[in-house]
Amino acid sequence: TIRSMSECANDIDITVSDGRLVLTLEPAEEGGFVFTSPMDPELITQAETLHEAFESARDAAAALHESRESLVKREGAFSGPDCEI
Repeated sequence: TIRSMSECANDIDITVSDGRLVLTLEPAEEGGFVFTSPMDPELITQAETLHEAFESARDAAAALHESRESLVKREGAFSGPDCEI
């Protein structure tokens, strides 16, 4: 039988990709799904469908990039005894 995405997600974590982003989904308590990225632990979004999830994740990834870029400009390059970026 064919099961819905929601039924499958209750059994296991599902990882999906659109060729640019990799997302892992889990059911949200209030409905829909919470999508996280194994590539970036700060990228978390919620959506009803995969299409919405990838749109939202692309927006979130762009916002994270801008925020990180702004932080580096404001704080200067990160450096320390063990690393330099």
